[in-house]
Amino acid sequence: MMTDPLHPVDPLRLRHIHGEALLGRDLSDQSAQDQQLRWWHNRALHRAYGIVSGLEVMPPEDGVATVAPGLAYDRRGRELRLDQCRTVEVPPSAELHLMLMWHPSEPGEVTLSWLPRDAAAHSDGVRLAVDDAENPAAQVRPLARPRIGRGATIPGATAWRPWTEEIHGDEWYLGFQVEVDTSAAGFTDVPCYFTQITGSIQITASTSDPTATHAVQLFVPSFDHIARTSKDGVTVRLLMPWLNFFRLLAPPNLFDLVEELRSLASTTVAVTWIGIEQRSEGHP
Repeated sequence: MMTDPLHPVDPLRLRHIHGEALLGRDLSDQSAQDQQLRWWHNRALHRAYGIVSGLEVMPPEDGVATVAPGLAYDRRGRELRLDQCRTVEVPPSAELHLMLMWHPSEPGEVTLSWLPRDAAAHSDGVRLAVDDAENPAAQVRPLARPRIGRGATIPGATAWRPWTEEIHGDEWYLGFQVEVDTSAAGFTDVPCYFTQITGSIQITASTSDPTATHAVQLFVPSFDHIARTSKDGVTVRLLMPWLNFFRLLAPPNLFDLVEELRSLASTTVAVTWIGIEQRSEGHP
């Protein structure tokens, strides 16, 4: 059984033709329909209920409390806006709760009412705190669902390039690196990236001497890691420090291992990635 039934929304679609004279009723109907759609949006997507800002209740003086201006949303997604301070008499019973509610006869207006505990729990209004630390007023919670993006580079179109560092005046090959563009995910801050290398690096090393007939299969392992991150991209590196030893130990007529690995990486090795951005208050 629904304890909080929603007002039905009439399937109204307003259509007008060129040159038609609009009546005041047409504009009010359109405004009412837009409001209904906005309230449904607030309920379904944002689950908006509670106090957004303001609406503090000042300590009562001479049996009268003052409510500060502010904004809240009721269970139907309607905006409860108090534009200026309003006073309300405080009843002697502690079992009554002060509720900010939608005015039943004046749409867009709000009213302050004292309701019993049970009635307040099932009403459309938002309860305001009146010296009740055990039952604080409900506050709107911002969306905290993360923004998740994912993608992959295309094998054969991954722009791998050598990763080199200068050590004691010499250029050393440490591996390969690629800049992965993640701007399509629409991150607003630097997310937490997770990457994985797909494909394998396996080459056939053979001499350039046409009379030689032997060849050696080499499987070259690598260690991948994330070097730099931003909201629009991530740099992935493959650590292969033994490339320098291959280059130093290889016979002079052995083909260039570094160039061969680079060519192979650009055709078979790609990167898949996932980015998770945790959204909190203040984020869109």
